[in-house]
Amino acid sequence: MAWGLRDIAGDGTGGDIPTPGPGVTLLGVTRLLTAFLIVVAACVQQPPERSPLPEVEDVLPEPVGCQLSVGEPRGAEVQFIAEGSPAQGRLSEGDVIVSLSGEPVTDAEGLVTSVGRHQTGEEVEVVYERAETTASATVVLASSPSDDTKPYLGVTIRTDFETIPPESAEALVEPGPTARTLEIGGTIFVFDPLELVWQDTGIGIPEGLNWMATSTGFYAATDDNPAILFNLVTEEELDHDGFLGWEPRRLIGSLGDILIMVVTSDVAEQPGFINIALAAFDPTAGATLWVSPVLTGFGVPVAAYGSPDGLLFVAVGTDQDTGEEIGVEIYDTNGTIRSRGQELIELGTPIGWFDGDTIGFRSDDEIVSLLDPTTGSTSTLTLAPGLLETPLSAVGDGRHVLAVEGRNLLIDDLTTESEVRVLADDCALGGLGTPGWGT
Repeated sequence: MAWGLRDIAGDGTGGDIPTPGPGVTLLGVTRLLTAFLIVVAACVQQPPERSPLPEVEDVLPEPVGCQLSVGEPRGAEVQFIAEGSPAQGRLSEGDVIVSLSGEPVTDAEGLVTSVGRHQTGEEVEVVYERAETTASATVVLASSPSDDTKPYLGVTIRTDFETIPPESAEALVEPGPTARTLEIGGTIFVFDPLELVWQDTGIGIPEGLNWMATSTGFYAATDDNPAILFNLVTEEELDHDGFLGWEPRRLIGSLGDILIMVVTSDVAEQPGFINIALAAFDPTAGATLWVSPVLTGFGVPVAAYGSPDGLLFVAVGTDQDTGEEIGVEIYDTNGTIRSRGQELIELGTPIGWFDGDTIGFRSDDEIVSLLDPTTGSTSTLTLAPGLLETPLSAVGDGRHVLAVEGRNLLIDDLTTESEVRVLADDCALGGLGTPGWGT
């Protein structure tokens, strides 16, 4: 596994766009809109007055290996030992180095720094923990294979944290701008990636439902046509006002305590054609606040990222045939498009609000672009090598991003050259909520 590893060589190494009116968007649908969104049926049946929440079925239990990182870092764990290196025969993979020549080591960066303070040929004492016991080894530092002026220990490491299985995630996660939700093994967890605290909500995700968290609760929509909305905590269908004559299709985001969803309507006397719009729905009041048809060429809305202050959100649209991202717009709380006229799609794929003022975009394999929607100014940050091909999500603190690599959840500080750290290891990861749960 390449993520989270460091090779210790000792080198320290426009104006606003008006809101579209009704009928602006007319998308022809000649086949199924992607399974990512909706099914257009010939006959649309209205949902029953009250529908039971589907049973949680076929949710596989978490594998024994799933572990969640918690608490403060506690050393540098040895992941690999180079052949013929000073550490060979003295350290073993899995050892957690806690000090070097009397200097405490709390994380991988600390060990890099500590080794760099010594000289080639110098004898150092390495204190490590192995199988709940503490031991030490005397090691003579060699010259780095890549730079013979640098000392070399010969280990690849990552920061070691205490880990717990998901069923032990009982800490109370305080509301805050970086707290968020994550589905693990079919159950919703709340966690803070900076404080490294986890809470198992005990809320299961029934098969066939997509879910979304707001500041006031957890909600889901069925894949029916039209969709039926549920409160996942009470397991009851949500009361609603008829969605202003539109039909709900899919939940794609939240803005504070408001759900952002995709809604559609049939085009009169044009079978096979539908209008597509975004809608804001208050789940506690059962009221639709507004419906805003998407612009022609925007595509099918698939994601919405609410700003930390609850005043704006970024919507993403994809081509119904290829799934390629073709539309990005910024909306305010009234459903009015507030983009500044620049082609947002040219900045890349939105990854959420990087902080309270800027939106993050995955511009390419190596670059994250930041946009201030108020001023239109942009800047860029460079990704760590371990994140070059992974989907990203902004943490919201102006520094970190999350990434899902297979069964692992990672975090990286884009403002430093620190290592990519592991938050969840070997877990069945599902949907990842946006920052600010509970705020």
